Amino acid sequence: MKLRRAAVIREAQVDRDEAALVKRVLDQMQIDASFALVGTYLLWIVHNYERVADRATTVAERAIYVAAGHTPNLNLAD
Repeated sequence: MKLRRAAVIREAQVDRDEAALVKRVLDQMQIDASFALVGTYLLWIVHNYERVADRATTVAERAIYVAAGHTPNLNLAD
């Protein structure tokens, strides 16, 4: 259970990282219009990275359900 809970915690960190990176990219795009094309690609990369973390969490939750017959709240300590 600890590894699955760690996956959920890492996914939450990915969400925070995404928000910070989006802000940095948008700030740079406002400062330097020539950065817009690169910035747009970076925003897509960050978005897709976050989606991978979401999907990995979903897979972990489904695996727990198949093994245990229920999905415990992985955000709580045992």
